[in-house]
Amino acid sequence: MKDSQLSQFIDHCLECFRRRGAVGMDVDILVPAAALLDLYGEDIRSRTYVTDDPEHGELMLRPDFTVPIIRQHLRRDSACARICYSGPVFRRPRKGSGRRREYLQVGLEDFGHPNPLAADADMLALFCDTLAGLELDCAIGDMGVLIGAIASLDTSEYRKSELLRHLWRPHRFRRLLDRFTRDRSGFKAPSSTTASRSDGSIGLRGQDEIDERLAARRDDAMEPPIPESQSRALREILAYRGTAMNAVKQLRAHQDALSGFSATIDRLAYRMARISDLGIDLADLSFEASFGRTTLEYYDGFVFGFFLPNRPEEPPLATGGRYDHLTQAIGGRSLSAVGGVIRPEFIDHWPGVWG
Repeated sequence: MKDSQLSQFIDHCLECFRRRGAVGMDVDILVPAAALLDLYGEDIRSRTYVTDDPEHGELMLRPDFTVPIIRQHLRRDSACARICYSGPVFRRPRKGSGRRREYLQVGLEDFGHPNPLAADADMLALFCDTLAGLELDCAIGDMGVLIGAIASLDTSEYRKSELLRHLWRPHRFRRLLDRFTRDRSGFKAPSSTTASRSDGSIGLRGQDEIDERLAARRDDAMEPPIPESQSRALREILAYRGTAMNAVKQLRAHQDALSGFSATIDRLAYRMARISDLGIDLADLSFEASFGRTTLEYYDGFVFGFFLPNRPEEPPLATGGRYDHLTQAIGGRSLSAVGGVIRPEFIDHWPGVWG
């Protein structure tokens, strides 16, 4: 794409966002490393560019806009805002992957909306309008459905927290669910360990933390297994894929097995109705309960993506969703937050005409 075309498309996106009340925000390219390490752990170093500053300490080139936008917004007095932005982000590619180190994002974040479910529908509709004319497939999902299903299990809070902690790691999650569904009354967890160093630690764990974990494993061995009917319902929910028009009916069928699941489906039904009211045909939308489960880790609710038709190998051209818990992790207070990004340099591959 010529630079002039790319610039025109970015301007088009930003103008669409501004017409819906968004205000532009500029953020620093360098982000305090601690802010990202606290969220993602040390593994993020392998995916980002890190440098040291004599005054500000360790910094990273921003891997996306969301974290610096949240940090800057939370320093303001107003809780409600709709913010748009554009600019480069930086990701360190794996050796031999051929992926870019730097690419453009243009996006929108909506904070503090009094009706989060309505805000989800509005965000999807705004992205549909912005990308109108392009021949794209759209898929939506809801991490809240998976979280709600886990919360409805008849099992201990320890097991629920373990399943939630590994929800974004499907293989580990499946092993945990298998273990919690089996009868483990004969399991005996070790009562102590002799592999500690002289200071009572093993690796990075202190003896107190090790003892606490062993106690939790021993207590868990006394728990009855998750009922097979609930385990089966959860697996079917995780695997559900169909049209958005049928999603509520199909997922509501699991309410009998998961007694607390009805409130989760009621919220899903309300959001679907709002999406339909905004003129989006639910029959044209795919709904995947696990959509974004392995790639959109900081989202904790509604998620969406726009894709090239019949090109599953291509990354999504636009993605977004709800991330209320991320604002709590960054700023210490939970705030209604939903947003999305477009990768404008992909427009070379998009059939159709925008604008």
